[in-house]
Amino acid sequence: MGQIEIDTSKYGREPDWDDLPVLPTRNLVMFPGVTVPLSIGREGSLKLAERAAETCTPIAVICQTDAGDNNPNMRGLYKYGVVADVFKVLQLPDETHTALLRARSRFRVLGKGVRAAESPTGLSVRAVEQIVREGLTPAGQTARPKARPNHEYDEFAKNLSHRFSAPVKFSRNADGKGSITFKFSSDDELHALIKAFDS
Repeated sequence: MGQIEIDTSKYGREPDWDDLPVLPTRNLVMFPGVTVPLSIGREGSLKLAERAAETCTPIAVICQTDAGDNNPNMRGLYKYGVVADVFKVLQLPDETHTALLRARSRFRVLGKGVRAAESPTGLSVRAVEQIVREGLTPAGQTARPKARPNHEYDEFAKNLSHRFSAPVKFSRNADGKGSITFKFSSDDELHALIKAFDS
């Protein structure tokens, strides 16, 4: 039996709000806290996803305004997106690629990133994080979401297990960081596992 192990403790790097490389999506809008598989077809998007996964660097995921545009520019992107971690890039049996992404927080685009030309997609943004506040906070302070209790992570793993054809396990360390493990017995089962997210 094979398995995919994802150590979530590696994904805590602060985003570079002056230069967030952009992974444009054709018809997907992600929301904070959601983990989804994303089919990667464009060469630049694949290079960006692979680099982000290898270096555990957060990226921007922004939906493009025209799904038919194969090479969107800044004007072809919506003004809001999410910071996301790329957990893994998988090559499926049909030679296509899928990236497993987890969205962190929402942001508003302020303009072009300072090193846009260095991004594999040719896109990078300056952005400001949009904080969801629970109640009032003193002036000048930022309210951050509280850490989720253990039972919420257990429920998350349970829901994933129901959607996949094989077990999903979530474990936490004493410092509150954790890992997600997906188990599968064949390439076909892995393909079905990823497809389950699209249903």
